[in-house]
Amino acid sequence: MSRKDLFDAVRLFAPNHTFTQAMVKKTDELADLMGFPPDATAPINGLKNHTLKNPAAFFLKVREQFGALEQSQIDGFNVLLNAMKAWSVYDAAYGLATAWHETNASMQPVAEAYFLGPGAEAWRKKNLRYYPWYGRGYPQTTWEKNYQRADDKLGLGGKLMANPDLMLTPEVAAPTMVRGMEEGWFTGRKNSDFEPADYVGRRKIINGTDKASLIAGYARSFESALTAGGW
Repeated sequence: MSRKDLFDAVRLFAPNHTFTQAMVKKTDELADLMGFPPDATAPINGLKNHTLKNPAAFFLKVREQFGALEQSQIDGFNVLLNAMKAWSVYDAAYGLATAWHETNASMQPVAEAYFLGPGAEAWRKKNLRYYPWYGRGYPQTTWEKNYQRADDKLGLGGKLMANPDLMLTPEVAAPTMVRGMEEGWFTGRKNSDFEPADYVGRRKIINGTDKASLIAGYARSFESALTAGGW
């Protein structure tokens, strides 16, 4: 029996066969206690799975709002949306806005101070007190304890701790952002702490109030695009 099977069984007893975020969290905790291995299709997907019913309309709207897109950006959107498929349009819009801002619109995981080029690693080693656990990924995961939590929660078996640059792969960075925003890994605040369209307040999930209004504007644009795409 897999973790997904457990979720499917529990769902039969949920009101209207639908999970709330709290039910998903409790079921996931039970699965952890019982020793079920992590399963990307199960912990957050007791909730309704969303997809873009019309991807072309989504990307058309994104281009209207932000300009031309490179294939690497499109790939990044698709990876993140797949990881966010249990999220509401509001959660997904803010997740995309966060990634857009934190990666400088590349929609690919980046390392802190990447813009310094070849000298970036030397600068990090000299200036960052949490080196080598500096910011990587979509929302810039920092500090050893947060890498350890991601390693544990994602069932990586020590691989991330042995090679923190795995946080620069979408396969690790995307679920880290999703689980982190759902569960409050980054600041203690999480998606469910905020009203759906409180995009200014949601910045506290990641980094206080830094650039909160700017990122809220991105989120509103992505909400419009997701709606156009039938999320």
